[in-house]
Amino acid sequence: MRKEDPLPEPAPDRVGSLPTCTIAQLREQLSDVINRAAFRYERIVITRRGKPIAAIVSIEDAGWLEEMEEKEDAWDLKAIEEAREENERGETIEWGDLKKELGLE
Repeated sequence: MRKEDPLPEPAPDRVGSLPTCTIAQLREQLSDVINRAAFRYERIVITRRGKPIAAIVSIEDAGWLEEMEEKEDAWDLKAIEEAREENERGETIEWGDLKKELGLE
């Protein structure tokens, strides 16, 4: 993500139950925080001025996230290819017809 791109706010319900650590605490307890993530598999949310800005996770969690992103990308590519094939076969619905079918007109 480019620096000028706005970042979405983290969903509070997704990070609310995770332990948090301020930047100042992280500076003082970096070794402990890393050990908690690495050996206890804790996911620690790093906050700045009370807002979640990052998380420290185990390498296993990071690998799992990468794997999920790769699967999602593969699924997206497959869906795009299927949509292109449907279009080539003429199996598409005109926008106006779809709006009528959904009761939006």
